[in-house]
Amino acid sequence: DRNNVPTSYIYINKDLGSSSHDLRVEYFSLVGTDSMHSTFPIQHFWKDGGSGYEIYPDPGFKPYSIESALRLSTGDVALTLDSGTYSFVIDFFGDSLTIQSSEGADVHISDLVLHAARTLPSEGDWRMKTGLYDGCTTGNAEVTFKDVIFDKASQTAIRYFSDVMIDGCTLNDTRLEISKTTGDGMVVDNSLVTIVDCVSVYGGSNVGYSYTINMENVNFTGNTITGYDRGINIQNCTGAALIQGNTFRDLTEANEGAVQIADAFNGGSFTIRDNVFDNVQSALAIHENSSGTPEAVNFIENNITNTDVGVLYKTDGDKMRTDVS
Repeated sequence: DRNNVPTSYIYINKDLGSSSHDLRVEYFSLVGTDSMHSTFPIQHFWKDGGSGYEIYPDPGFKPYSIESALRLSTGDVALTLDSGTYSFVIDFFGDSLTIQSSEGADVHISDLVLHAARTLPSEGDWRMKTGLYDGCTTGNAEVTFKDVIFDKASQTAIRYFSDVMIDGCTLNDTRLEISKTTGDGMVVDNSLVTIVDCVSVYGGSNVGYSYTINMENVNFTGNTITGYDRGINIQNCTGAALIQGNTFRDLTEANEGAVQIADAFNGGSFTIRDNVFDNVQSALAIHENSSGTPEAVNFIENNITNTDVGVLYKTDGDKMRTDVS
């Protein structure tokens, strides 16, 4: 617990012959007993005069990184963050991960690339020991984000998790990609993403979709998307997708949908109901390069205002439109 560490000093009673050095630490992994060495300096220290050296932290010094702790974690892992801005690039080897804000905290994530890792890490940054992750369930992990803010996040990707929950979060000028694939052909089966009670607001231009989702099953309920070029893009959904009780407002890119169904959707079942579509180019768009035959597309009981096109079929050649009736 780095928040409960008393002020400490380390003295080296030997003149090391120069004015400054870096500290490297040997420590034990969070799983097993394999020792390892950091391969980069975790703290710089200076000669204090005389023959000794005093090691003391710079402002903001952290004795470990969140990325390292999560990479070493297995099983069910919870990360509770205090107020602040965080950036993550993580390979996660555990079974489930919850990233949440502490009570009353204002937690911002500025960059996020999060993978459910499927292979053992090579000898490298942390000199992982062979077999360190034996027995871990990789590729079937779950991840939850609760009450956090994705704030102008330039890299936003959650990949290769079987179950993704985004609950009560805020996307400020952020595009979030959630995918069942690793990007190099590996696909997790029976994937599900649930996005509930989230707010997406964009104040710029040319941003595209707030969410791009490449999962087998989708539950998108009670969310608000405002000011983006487009709303939500659902790709390769061959299971069930429920888009219900959301508000899509001021999505103004021509010939695009607040909700788009795209790519392979053979056998998929889509229900878009009880949503508010206000000042959007089209409420629902079917992408021109989609393939397969969905089991059903139910577009019912939606409130559509200031919108000309209810359903847009983006077929090759002339586009087919239905009015809001």
